[in-house]
Amino acid sequence: IWAGVWGWVTIPIVFVTSFAFLGLEGAAQEVECPFQKNRPNHLNMDAYCLVLLANIQQILQHAADREIEKEKVAERERSRLEKPETAL
Repeated sequence: IWAGVWGWVTIPIVFVTSFAFLGLEGAAQEVECPFQKNRPNHLNMDAYCLVLLANIQQILQHAADREIEKEKVAERERSRLEKPETAL
């Protein structure tokens, strides 16, 4: 359509456009299968899973510690209320 208007400028424009589209295609192929170990830019899924497991364990441990601390505080409060206060 624009070849008559652009003339010889069409060749570099087509080259740059093709280069951009081929670059996008290459990037799309790289991110298509990110966890395959035979690819140069793969993501280490094993390490990712281990870090995730460690984070989950830390969250569970923190929640358990808070629950134990709550029970201790409640027990101290119950024992304090059950003791008869000695008058001075």
